[in-house]
Amino acid sequence: MDKDIEQLQNLWLKQESKPFQIDDLVGKFHSIEKVNKIQRIFITIMIVFVVFMMITYLSNAWYNILSIALIFLAMLTIVVPLYTLHFNRIYSGLNANNKRFIESALYILKQKMNIPRVHLLICILCIVGALNIAFFGAFTESSILTRCLAHGTTVGILLMLLKVRQYGIQLYSKQFLPLIKKLERILIKFEEDRVILNYE
Repeated sequence: MDKDIEQLQNLWLKQESKPFQIDDLVGKFHSIEKVNKIQRIFITIMIVFVVFMMITYLSNAWYNILSIALIFLAMLTIVVPLYTLHFNRIYSGLNANNKRFIESALYILKQKMNIPRVHLLICILCIVGALNIAFFGAFTESSILTRCLAHGTTVGILLMLLKVRQYGIQLYSKQFLPLIKKLERILIKFEEDRVILNYE
């Protein structure tokens, strides 16, 4: 076994009462990647389907074009981090420099925490904005009551999506925060040991 990996295991054993193997850490990342892969495929298919349906069935009016653009932007705010923030690209450095591996993993995990907090919020605002623009154009000649009801439904949609976002934040926090704290303790121990070695 590589000397660096043995060092990582020893450091973790000092932090935790239960034995830890490096494979357990990589296994956790693999599990996260499996979920993210499903999310990437699902959202990509949804983008293609929604945009195709909107382009096919909506007129070329300015409000429809703007709505389609906002929906597309909303989907991209979720898809881009799902495609760019993955662990596969850092596995190659596992044996070469475990400190760098842990730092890269920490960065990815912290950025993933921003998906429900920041990216999903932007997505929600874009979707609600797109609906209001589309309703504004579609119900221009309708009664005031009809227009109010149409725009009122977007408030309900907004509240529902914000509730989904809150659930996503709680889910990501439960999944990632314990792992982030463990990895941060390992980094602190790396630095402490490095200082001791330099002192000696």
